Amino acid sequence: KFQKLVEGSIQGIIVVGLPDWRPLFINEAVAKMYGYGSAAEMMRLATLEGIVHPEDRPRMKRQDEVFKTDKNHFFNEFRGIRKDGSIIDIYDMVTPIEWDGEMALLATSIDITERKRAEEVLRGNDLHLTEVQRIGHIGYWAHNFEAKLHTGDKFDWSDELYRIFGLDPETDEATAEKFFKIVHPNDHERVTEAFETAIGGVDVYACEYRIVLPSKEIRYIQDRGEIIRNDSGKAIRSFGTAHDVTERKRVEQALQDSERRLQRATDNVPAGIGYIGTDERLSFANQTYADWFAMPRDEMLGKSVAELAGPERYKKVAPRI
Repeated sequence: KFQKLVEGSIQGIIVVGLPDWRPLFINEAVAKMYGYGSAAEMMRLATLEGIVHPEDRPRMKRQDEVFKTDKNHFFNEFRGIRKDGSIIDIYDMVTPIEWDGEMALLATSIDITERKRAEEVLRGNDLHLTEVQRIGHIGYWAHNFEAKLHTGDKFDWSDELYRIFGLDPETDEATAEKFFKIVHPNDHERVTEAFETAIGGVDVYACEYRIVLPSKEIRYIQDRGEIIRNDSGKAIRSFGTAHDVTERKRVEQALQDSERRLQRATDNVPAGIGYIGTDERLSFANQTYADWFAMPRDEMLGKSVAELAGPERYKKVAPRI
């Protein structure tokens, strides 16, 4: 009865003689695992070395030596070779036993090929995600909390977020206290208010703030997140992204500085200077141009030529625009 139970088990069960790896017992589940028509067919093999990947055999042979003194069971993972030559991943629980007076190994085997493939896909996705975060200077964060941002609360930070903050994921702990040491002192209140407003019912967190790196460099962060609530409506978790927008801010600042210099230079020119885009709207005007229209410059910008000139004059100038 016990033999029938073992032979019919969906769990792979195999007994291997040592030291030559002769098959002493194989159930149908193992035969199917390795692509053989039956256990009887597989039992005709002189040795089972051929069902183990060549690169994994030396390691398994070394383990055989351990069994001479250590009779405890252990877990083993290796690559198997099916009858058709394809590779599968096997996970065994191996126990040293005596079989008809000789030393042998009893193994219960599981085919974990699909699991390994899934793990590889996930690892690949993680690598892609890490690379995307690195290229885009975007880090991911998550936070479990009670009612507000406590200084003792802990965060989950992606490795890229540690790098953005100038910290080491191996040695620095992601806590609210550490976070607020990084945030520029003048931006603490803004960050706290944005977070507590989201918790209070808005559910969307958005804030732009400065951080001060250990090197004293100041960088700009655009932070966005969402609040997760339980069935009773209590906020229990938040997650989001932090984007290092320092380079964008520097470009914007450079453009603003350039525009101010252009404005100062053209304001001293007695001729009217204006820029009208393809949408026929005014995007730049010097002071003389504004004086012609007797209108504050800020009110002029963004208006169309038709609005500035009036219907009659627009008909005359339209062909030349």
